[in-house]
Amino acid sequence: MKFEMSNYIAIHAKNTDEASNYYKTVFGFEVKGKEDGINLIDAKPFTICMTQGDVDGVAMEFVVEDAKQAEDWLLKNGCFVRARYDNGKVRYFQDKYGLIFHLWEKKK
Repeated sequence: MKFEMSNYIAIHAKNTDEASNYYKTVFGFEVKGKEDGINLIDAKPFTICMTQGDVDGVAMEFVVEDAKQAEDWLLKNGCFVRARYDNGKVRYFQDKYGLIFHLWEKKK
């Protein structure tokens, strides 16, 4: 099973515009725009995806070829599902050390 770290980090907030403005004002990060209701913030070398969701806090992103296969592997190795989106492409997990991350399945 191959996992690749992406340069995306998700931050979940109740008010995404307010949170995005915070990162712009305090850290000087540029808000690049919106995509599918998610504010994209340039925090070189990372992109912060400011989004609303059921998972509180920050989540790293791993890219995989097959999200279902990766999920099976993770569940067998001490991780649990925190949330799953309807599109089936994004799944949030927490590992046994507390790391919250999501999987993004490469588009085929």
